[in-house]
Amino acid sequence: MSRACAAALLLLAPACASKEAPPVYFDAGPPPEACAEAPPLELGRCLDVTDGDTCTGALGEEPVFEAMPPEGSIPTVVGPQSATMFVLSARAAGIDPGDPAEPYGTENPLVEILLTDDEGGELLSLYRARSAFSADPELPDTFVNAGLFVVVDATGGSLSGRVLRADAVLRDAAGAVRCGELRFTAGP
Repeated sequence: MSRACAAALLLLAPACASKEAPPVYFDAGPPPEACAEAPPLELGRCLDVTDGDTCTGALGEEPVFEAMPPEGSIPTVVGPQSATMFVLSARAAGIDPGDPAEPYGTENPLVEILLTDDEGGELLSLYRARSAFSADPELPDTFVNAGLFVVVDATGGSLSGRVLRADAVLRDAAGAVRCGELRFTAGP
């Protein structure tokens, strides 16, 4: 089943006719023209600057955005409730970042991520949350969210070595839309 068809089943969207669907725009079908004309939503991995390791969500971590190198991998992490997840990060220019003091406030950008197996199209996760972004210290008018915890319906061992695809959409309170995708190999 294609990624778009899987999303349609989840969200009761119109039926899909093609296996080669464009990236998913979760609430309304294919990406709007705004995505094609806007700066992209860049997806990457989350690193803890205190030790350079992948973020796990542990207390004391200082998460930062790291762009994914070609053929990069992101390890699975077991969360505090024993859920297997990937910790992704996102970066976007020209958005209303919301309020970091209100991490899940209604004025924060809505981020949706559809995670699938890149080869077979198996749906692994649908992440949807309002989440504040912080100013990127290196790029003007650019904002980062370095801790997007995407819980998967699988165990880490069953995902290791598989190529996964994350399709993402960000909508801010001012109406800006950013879209992006990321392919990565699932690490152990």
